[in-house]
Amino acid sequence: MFCLPYVAILREFIEYRNGDVSFLCDSNPHLIDFYSGIASGEITPEVVKEYLTREGEILLSKGEDHYYFVRDRFNSERSPLDFFVC
Repeated sequence: MFCLPYVAILREFIEYRNGDVSFLCDSNPHLIDFYSGIASGEITPEVVKEYLTREGEILLSKGEDHYYFVRDRFNSERSPLDFFVC
């Protein structure tokens, strides 16, 4: 078994497994929601790119006010995509 506990190395995990049965483990519920979104197909590279492009543009124009808005939204809604910004 090969276990990587950090989402920062998710890409290496995906490349390493080469179709073998593999497990991702973590106790952080936000990371678990993120992993689940990937597994279910809800979170795809296209979805992430669109989200980061949109939120990045707003962040550039509104600055820290938007950061705090996204943080508050994340704390109330627990969106796995908002985890990228917070």
